[in-house]
Amino acid sequence: MPTSNNRKYLHKRSPFFDEALAVIIEEATVDLYGLYEGISSWAIYLEDELEFPFLVKVIGKIFQAIKIEDEHNCLKLIVVSDGKKYQVDITDVELGQSGTLHARNELLLTAYYKWCSNE
Repeated sequence: MPTSNNRKYLHKRSPFFDEALAVIIEEATVDLYGLYEGISSWAIYLEDELEFPFLVKVIGKIFQAIKIEDEHNCLKLIVVSDGKKYQVDITDVELGQSGTLHARNELLLTAYYKWCSNE
């Protein structure tokens, strides 16, 4: 499994990148039946695998993500900014924002986005 210490391993044009995404998707979705089980499975997997807290960029603003929740079969991040908590759709996180997302967390979210686009 790639680590944040080896950023070239995660290069999106690398064959390792697609392989890493496939492994993550397989791990997160093993033994599930249907979309709703998939969302719940991803919620559990990401809660275990994401390195909280971490910074995210949503609609151009930086937030600190502190938790993930499955709300009505939709994954939400609980984020904090200026002492206030907000709930944002996980797919609203802007990927590829240098300096905001830890490389492993970005890989995990990219895998989730890819899975969503194939459903």
